[in-house]
Amino acid sequence: MKLDDASWHYGGTFPADLPDRAGAIHIGVFLAWAVTRELVSQEIVDEDRAELDRLRRREITGTDLVMSLYDEKLVSDQLSAEGADFAAAYYEGDRSAGSRTYLDDYCDAVGHEDVYRTPDTWQTIETVATVVDERLASWREAGRPSHVLA
Repeated sequence: MKLDDASWHYGGTFPADLPDRAGAIHIGVFLAWAVTRELVSQEIVDEDRAELDRLRRREITGTDLVMSLYDEKLVSDQLSAEGADFAAAYYEGDRSAGSRTYLDDYCDAVGHEDVYRTPDTWQTIETVATVVDERLASWREAGRPSHVLA
């Protein structure tokens, strides 16, 4: 299942002054979080070990991986079973159930609504990861529901 795709963000109100890469930063942040929390699939680990090691050493960001290896997308097959279940619940959400989505938390964590103007840095990854860690823990405690509660 495709969870996010940078190309979904290029059109419409995407800022004309930014490169397409800016549409992938939030995806890269989530992927970096998943890699550093061991929530990626064994297939990805086996196929892309060298690049994942570079990410863990902070030589590259998750956006670099998304752009160079993963066709600008985040798909459930890149994640472990638990990672994919959490990502689906977090990305999709259920507004009627008072849930939060990843983009809600991402924008709050980085301090602005313009998801595309966030720096592609490890500081951004760490800032967002703190919130995502909390959501993962709450999701697990709640019995892994189909959405992530606020």
